[in-house]
Amino acid sequence: MAALHPQIVQTTVTPEPAVEDLAGDLRALMARRQLYFYDLAHYLRLHPATIGQLLRGRKRLRPELAERIRQAIDAATRDREAV
Repeated sequence: MAALHPQIVQTTVTPEPAVEDLAGDLRALMARRQLYFYDLAHYLRLHPATIGQLLRGRKRLRPELAERIRQAIDAATRDREAV
């Protein structure tokens, strides 16, 4: 007799970090390094308000842009320490 229900196959999927986690981590990193949105605007070529909207969850933060923001935080920190 044929099975009435198809077999259920369970797969394990590793989720990507949530965007909220990325934004929160970046805001925390900025706070630890005492940086403001306008400090990053120069490096990202974005308006400070746009950066704020991204990091507060009002605009969608793509992982690629999150990496650019992390690099901008590092660059701003290096430039600040060089002065």
